[in-house]
Amino acid sequence: MIGVSLNQTGSPDSKSGIKCDTQFLRRHFLQVVIQEIATGRYWQRTGLWTYNRDMATAFQSCSAALEQATHLQLQNVQLVLTREIKECEVIPIKTSFRSGASEHV
Repeated sequence: MIGVSLNQTGSPDSKSGIKCDTQFLRRHFLQVVIQEIATGRYWQRTGLWTYNRDMATAFQSCSAALEQATHLQLQNVQLVLTREIKECEVIPIKTSFRSGASEHV
């Protein structure tokens, strides 16, 4: 998770140095949710908050979440970006074939 804090004006906190909606973020992050900093709850819809991140409203970009937070005049919230990490592991194997044996694939 990467957090992007919003200050009282609803803009990204300049101390963090993180800018929203770069090509990197759009390619690598799957969902963005709004989180209330003091309680850790996530925004579900107007007037509803949840502790379960899976129940929160997921946005496709930082700008969409920021626009919603600004529209609702939410204060002391942050954007939480969650990405899927895909890992691949290669395990080499040593194979030996007896001379003269035929291989069928």
